[in-house]
Amino acid sequence: MRLQLVCLLLVLLSVSAVNYVSFEEKHITRVRRDGTCRQRMRPINNVHGDCRKKNTFIVDPNDSVSKLCNQGDGVLTSSSSYDLINCLGTGSFPNCKYTESRLNAYIKIQCNSGKPQHYIGTSWTPGL
Repeated sequence: MRLQLVCLLLVLLSVSAVNYVSFEEKHITRVRRDGTCRQRMRPINNVHGDCRKKNTFIVDPNDSVSKLCNQGDGVLTSSSSYDLINCLGTGSFPNCKYTESRLNAYIKIQCNSGKPQHYIGTSWTPGL
């Protein structure tokens, strides 16, 4: 019984780590530069075999987004604003085209097991 519990915990922790890696690949960029959408959306589109119509990247050079979930699990709103890059897609796969727009806003994310798992959207007011 004890071994089964340990195995279950290891599986749950590994799923959480995989979900965070997926979140990071889809929504985190370390630098803010032109062409981010074109460059970062290519591997995302290749996985799905389709042009994703909309995606947001959080500019996070200091890995501060991962620390937001230290507050607990559930939907959380950041207390600091982030530079964001919104990607709007057109075209047909594999010739996806993106226009970029930039804004600065607070972010809402879903946290599970102490890690970001899903980008919910933006907020114009800070969280606690």
